[in-house]
Amino acid sequence: MEAIITEIKARGNLLLNLNNRLIPPDAPIWQKDVDKAVDGTEAAMFPAAFPLDNLDAAGLDVTVLFPGGETGGDYTLGLLYNNDIVLFSGKAQPGRSKSQPDDKPGNAESGEQNTCCFTLASQHRPRGFFRVQGIKLSWRLVNENTGETLELPPLRFEFYWLYSDSIDLFWRGVPVEWLRDFTYHLEGEGLPNHDHDGPTCHAPEKIMASVVTWLFNRTPPLYDIAHGSPHFTRVCGRLEFSLFLAQYLFAINDSDDCCNCYDMANIVQAFLHLLGIKDVAYAFMSPFGYLKKTQLIGRGECNNPIYDSGESGPLVDECAEARKPFSNHAFCITSGGGKVLDACTGPHTGVEVKNQYLENAIDPVHFEVPGYRAGTVENIQEGKGVVIIDLTVAPKKLTVLPFTKAFMKELRISVNRFSKRRNKYVVFSWPDPFHCPALSDQHLSLFYTGLIHGQGEVIKTWKLKQEDNGKSIIINVHIFSGSKTSALYRFIELGSAGSAAELRYGKGDPGLGHYSAQSIAPGINRRYFWVYYNMIVDIVNHNSDAEVDAVNKWYRQQAKAHLKKRIDADLPSVDHILCDNLAPKVGETVTVSMNLLPNISHDFIIKGQGLRLQEEEPGKLVFRARRKGAVKLGILAVDKNTLLMKTKEFDLKVQ
Repeated sequence: MEAIITEIKARGNLLLNLNNRLIPPDAPIWQKDVDKAVDGTEAAMFPAAFPLDNLDAAGLDVTVLFPGGETGGDYTLGLLYNNDIVLFSGKAQPGRSKSQPDDKPGNAESGEQNTCCFTLASQHRPRGFFRVQGIKLSWRLVNENTGETLELPPLRFEFYWLYSDSIDLFWRGVPVEWLRDFTYHLEGEGLPNHDHDGPTCHAPEKIMASVVTWLFNRTPPLYDIAHGSPHFTRVCGRLEFSLFLAQYLFAINDSDDCCNCYDMANIVQAFLHLLGIKDVAYAFMSPFGYLKKTQLIGRGECNNPIYDSGESGPLVDECAEARKPFSNHAFCITSGGGKVLDACTGPHTGVEVKNQYLENAIDPVHFEVPGYRAGTVENIQEGKGVVIIDLTVAPKKLTVLPFTKAFMKELRISVNRFSKRRNKYVVFSWPDPFHCPALSDQHLSLFYTGLIHGQGEVIKTWKLKQEDNGKSIIINVHIFSGSKTSALYRFIELGSAGSAAELRYGKGDPGLGHYSAQSIAPGINRRYFWVYYNMIVDIVNHNSDAEVDAVNKWYRQQAKAHLKKRIDADLPSVDHILCDNLAPKVGETVTVSMNLLPNISHDFIIKGQGLRLQEEEPGKLVFRARRKGAVKLGILAVDKNTLLMKTKEFDLKVQ
């Protein structure tokens, strides 16, 4: 008996994306002669993920070629881990026989060969997330009639087992790079993927502790000691956030990048969500208090977290007047036992209930401040936390944050006065910052560029590195395509969010925009941001040699020179975005076809649980109806040059 595997497809698999491109769910994950070679062992072209809660529908479809032309026999094919644990197995249904030229390799003397398709069902049923990656898996083909057994050449696969609803946050499928990254590193935190007995899973408590410990130790990013401000999250609503995961994953390579507790609480939530642990709430506490001596993410021992002011250091005498508390703090709480998870300080890995956590984290000994009080358990509020990943939504109302009133008072912001201004819009094809004369001769290199799509708001980020000292300048340009008041709301959010004991931003250059702010702290981590009609420029300078004032003025000059009274003609056209099924039944597909110009990128936002992306091809998105109810599907068309965008919305009713 001779057999050759020619193609393998996953069945019932979950959506993944690789290099920001959706892996077609029906595409072969391995084909003969289209393989990757790893240590002489053939490897799959694509990874696959299987639903832990629907393994009856999961499996592999394997095409096997019998060069000898075998047509009889009751064959069983199995894929084995460690040569004895059967992951998948199934029977063959013989296909048609056909003649091949005699010069084809592997032909029998008769010139006949038979192709069989094996339908392999999932045999190993784990109780929780695990992966099989980079491990040789063996094949065993058995002729049940004769008892003859054939061992086929091993292959390397990349398989993950996830809960179906764990990918809800990942509208374009789970990034494979993220799965590879955190599963690899979690092994170093005591969460092994497999042992001599084969793939294993772990209790939720163990997973949570491992995730928090790993994220806390994984620095950069470092805590923002100048402002205590968030860097990877934007407010979507009351205790609801958008998480810029791609920027966070890049930040682990940049020693200048910072974070705060809002960021880390959302990141912990997102990682645990993917591992199937969804009963973890985002917790916000205000007031909080003075931090007991502990480890602060990326900063070492600390009892004075906002110390980039030249007045103090991270660790000072408990009663020093320069010591500052957290005015507020964010962390996570398990829904079942009320255990605290904190990857910003400590770390706190889920062994303390709320009152124990506060007792261990808040220092009762401190400089006596009139009117000060530490927070209590009653000051802890719970919310959804992260609700969108790598997308943003322009704010339609002002969310009150810890320093909203103080920031607006400091800058004398009047929402009503700003809203009444005559409508004007900045319309400009934004180049890389090297076009700014102040940066053209600074020996800077482009370290990172990113584009965050959003509904009504688009954000472009550039990170520039000084070639001699490695210090960076981070430039964010926000462009709003709807109400300019949304730009003001976002500007106020940027100045209001944070855990410092007092407002860390004051008035900036009055000639920059309608309102301008900058860091109060004299340290090297300086931030400047301003709003001008429908535009925000936000610059974080880690490089004391950079002429940031000149950079800001250049952006203001470009904005002022490219104002328009109307932008309707400059918005991307959505006339050729069409939906074929507005009333699908559960299980049916909804296809959105798009005919967009080359400079227009697209994304989507779904409100409701009734749809999930199924396939993505150039000019086409295919969704599958999965749950009855009303769904609002928004297709975002974004001009990559001007950062203007327009949404085409479809109201669907899943039957």
